[in-house]
Amino acid sequence: MAGRLDGLLVILKLLAVSQQVSAQNLAQVATSLQNQVRNYQHSRADIVFLLDSSGSVEQHNFETEITFVENFLSQLTISPHASRVAVVSFDNVARTHIDYIKIPKNKCSFLRELKMVEYTGGSTNAEHAFRLAQEILRPQSAFTNEQPVKQVVVYITDGKPDRDPVALARNLKSVYNAEIYSIGVGNNPNKQQLHDCATDASHVYLSTDFVDIKDVAKRIRGDPYSKRYETNGVTSGDCSSPSCGANAECTCGSETGEYECACKPGFYGTGRGAPCTPCPKGRY
Repeated sequence: MAGRLDGLLVILKLLAVSQQVSAQNLAQVATSLQNQVRNYQHSRADIVFLLDSSGSVEQHNFETEITFVENFLSQLTISPHASRVAVVSFDNVARTHIDYIKIPKNKCSFLRELKMVEYTGGSTNAEHAFRLAQEILRPQSAFTNEQPVKQVVVYITDGKPDRDPVALARNLKSVYNAEIYSIGVGNNPNKQQLHDCATDASHVYLSTDFVDIKDVAKRIRGDPYSKRYETNGVTSGDCSSPSCGANAECTCGSETGEYECACKPGFYGTGRGAPCTPCPKGRY
């Protein structure tokens, strides 16, 4: 709980920049934020990150954007049955680097692929980024035979886009029922445009540099899905030194994003380099 409150305090500082939060009502806003976080705890979500890779961002700040995504997802389970994620970067054009919404994989694979997303430099074509987000997500009318999932767009930029993304953002909000967060960094973001893209004023964050955005993820995190391990796409070779013992299998930790040995149903133990033991009768 202390870690959560520390994260909220950092976020409140950002809110003070964009929403003029006074010192007197910080505690009230903190309580409100905690209540909003609880709304996401048991939901499924499809989340698209739009990352500014333009020339003004520079390499080290783009790496901070990648770190932001990692921090955000440290609080989430990535799996086909929980949160599914896509990553788009934009400069002169936008590129989809990862799309686990259309082709779901586990968190271990995601973190490995995320480290391969490279900075490019160029102009700021945010409109194309929102267009790709529209292609990745689904309009509400597409959920005919299943329960609609929460759809979220997290938009990070440090500049003024060459092409206005507001019309596409509004379409995502109205037709797709998407929730959009706008994060403006530095002294040059188009603040009005950020507000027009976002769901509302509470979804807009402004910071003078890239340092604080690492902690904003704690404000907009989502669901702790109950399944701890995934086996899809995992091979025994992913767990080594030592390998998994008898009655154990190599898995991907849905929350940790690390390969781990897990005992099969009906067995207990670490499973790493040693066999798992059958559970006593009546204990499984």
